Amino acid sequence: MDAGFATILTDQLGDMGEQLVRMLPQFGIALVVLIFTWLIAKGGRKIAHKLIGAAEVRASLLTLIETVITVLIWILGLFIAATIVLPGLTAGSIL
Repeated sequence: MDAGFATILTDQLGDMGEQLVRMLPQFGIALVVLIFTWLIAKGGRKIAHKLIGAAEVRASLLTLIETVITVLIWILGLFIAATIVLPGLTAGSIL
């Protein structure tokens, strides 16, 4: 191998490592957002169960509504976490 190639490769890997360390706070904040998303989704599912469970609906419809609410909350939470980790990311570029 050429010594110049090894130097370039080492420099590139060092720069990538520095960028990873610089992004650790964003990863931490995104992780906290995902934990909150999990808690909100769990609570949203319970609230939906209480509100819709009071009405006389089939169990499969209740499960469907709970699932849709949970998925929507998770999609929103993942969009927020992705925007934190990748600040240039917008809703338009995701869709």
